Amino acid sequence: MQVLLNAFRLYLLIFTIVKEGLVIDLIRLKRIKTEEGKKLILDKISKKIVLILPKFGPAFVKTGQFLATRPDIVGDTVSKNLEKLQDSLPACDFSQINAILSKSIAINEFKYIDPIAVAAASIAQVHKAQTINNELVAIKVLKPGIKAEFKSNLSLLRFAGKLIQRIFDVKRLKVEEIISRVKKTSFLEMDLRIEAAAADKLRENLSNDENVYVPKIFWKYTTNNVLVLEWIEGIPLYDRERLTEAGFNLENIVKKFAITFFNQAYRDGFFHADLHPGNVLVNANEDIVFLDFGIMGHLDHMNKLFIAGILKSFLERNYDLVAKLHLEAEYFPKSESINVFALSCRSIGETILNKSPDQVSISALLKQLFETAKNFNMEIQPPLLLLQKTMMTVEGISIYLDNQVNIWLLIKPWIKKWAKSNLGIKGRLLKNASNAENFVKDIVDIISLGKKQLTILQQKNTKR
Repeated sequence: MQVLLNAFRLYLLIFTIVKEGLVIDLIRLKRIKTEEGKKLILDKISKKIVLILPKFGPAFVKTGQFLATRPDIVGDTVSKNLEKLQDSLPACDFSQINAILSKSIAINEFKYIDPIAVAAASIAQVHKAQTINNELVAIKVLKPGIKAEFKSNLSLLRFAGKLIQRIFDVKRLKVEEIISRVKKTSFLEMDLRIEAAAADKLRENLSNDENVYVPKIFWKYTTNNVLVLEWIEGIPLYDRERLTEAGFNLENIVKKFAITFFNQAYRDGFFHADLHPGNVLVNANEDIVFLDFGIMGHLDHMNKLFIAGILKSFLERNYDLVAKLHLEAEYFPKSESINVFALSCRSIGETILNKSPDQVSISALLKQLFETAKNFNMEIQPPLLLLQKTMMTVEGISIYLDNQVNIWLLIKPWIKKWAKSNLGIKGRLLKNASNAENFVKDIVDIISLGKKQLTILQQKNTKR
């Protein structure tokens, strides 16, 4: 039965690709020589893909969303259009959801569960509910049979990807790498305990911060296929008209939003990376509220130092230091000239920083830096690319809400304060302490291994 279903889906996929003219578009793309011409065709193709992918199931949607974060693979034009790929689909019948809830949690501890979903995505849907303790909660439930459907989708997706790669020789697509990544992240996303843990960690990180709020998790009711968290009322951050009508100060909201993002990314190394409409609210206290924690960005200590150090160096127009930081991070290949790279960094910095302060864009600065790095045979890590994409979203929202406020001006004092703690004497001490801790751990491991080997030798001697 599954074989027949896959065969039918494959036929439907090929039929849709041909019907929408994607084959002709891809042939044109291969023949066009000019960059401007290629850009126009890619824009047309990617807009069609955004409409097509949801028709073929959750794995196709997730793949599109993943590629939206990887302009290094699909290019800026395609990546930008794929950002518009919304994960909203019709909700399942509540009888199916209720059956899952009855098996997974103590449903008798809920006074009421609204049968109409407030949101429905490709893998889960959300219902408003009230506990017997009168607590308003949001219940997120995996759709029935979603894992089996996802696995079926992946085999079809792999086949389609290989077919396109073989026919059109699009080597940069890296089909196997993409599908493996989508499979890994999506199956983690299908364990709602992981999302609960992400929300809990973000809430803990921001617990002492003002003007930001993360809903608490009800671990008592949370399982691998059910997530229960605090219900939050608020106005979507993207709804400028409603925010204004509510009497909120848009300039203050932009400042709060920008600062909490920089705290998440550069202070904590753990940031919300899915800031589409509905995932960020403003509550009655004018706090920034984050929802939906399926996609989170991670920066380790060295990456945090690397990016913040780069921003500080650009801020001070110290382009030799920007190049040196790439060398210290072991990104820079020995075959390239560090001096020429420093000049390239200068060309980026002077082009961007010589604009009026209200026109300076951090995401544009990082984007150009990463593109230049590729020209010097450096492979930028995906977490840094995700950071740059998310920062672009943060800047876009900020400009939309109040085009008089510029994040670059907001971050200047923040960077200086951060650098004092992390790049000065205190920072070096913390780094050395971390290195010392790792060194001691290595010594302990070596001693432990030595003891094991000694025990083995003693046992052999005893037998002899």
